[in-house]
Amino acid sequence: MVPIVLMGPSGCGKSTIAFLLQSKLHCTFIEGDVLHPNHNISKMSSGVPLTDEDRLPWLERIHSAITEARLYSQSTLVIVTCSALKRQYREVLARPPNTDILFIFLEAPRDVLEARVCQREGHFLPPSILQSQLETLEVPRAGMESSFTVDATLQPGEIVAKILGKLGLTQ
Repeated sequence: MVPIVLMGPSGCGKSTIAFLLQSKLHCTFIEGDVLHPNHNISKMSSGVPLTDEDRLPWLERIHSAITEARLYSQSTLVIVTCSALKRQYREVLARPPNTDILFIFLEAPRDVLEARVCQREGHFLPPSILQSQLETLEVPRAGMESSFTVDATLQPGEIVAKILGKLGLTQ
C-alpha cells in the first residue's frame, strides 16, 4: 500500500481532491483534520497559530493512522490530507514503515487561498490563520523528498486527472 499525502495550506483543496480520488480509486482515505487533538482545534478556532510542539502529537496520530491502514486495509492506496507545511513535519509522517510516502503539494496563490477559506463554512480554522501557514510553509523540493506539485487553481476534476496521470493510474 502506498501512502499519498495531499498537502498544502488551508484552502488549497486537500479534502475536496481527496474525496474525488477516493471516489475514483475506492481507496482508503484519512482526513487529517479529524485527528487534531482538541487543544489544537480550540487554539486554531481562537485564531492562534499552532507551534511545532502543538503539531507533533497530531502528526504522530496521522503517522499511526497511515501505519494502521497499511496493516488492515484491503486497499492498495491510502490518501491522506495533512497540511504538512514543513519538511520536519513531513519527516514525521515518513518515519518507518511509511518511508515510501508520496507528498502531493496543492499549490495556489495567496488570493485564491484567502477567497476559498473565507467562503468555507463549518470549518474550525479561521481565515486569520492562513497568514501563519504561508509563513510556515516549506515547499517540498524535488530530489530531497518524494513529491510533486499540482496547480490547485485548476478545476477539481483537472487536478485529479493530473494526479492520476502522474501516478500512472487511469480514470
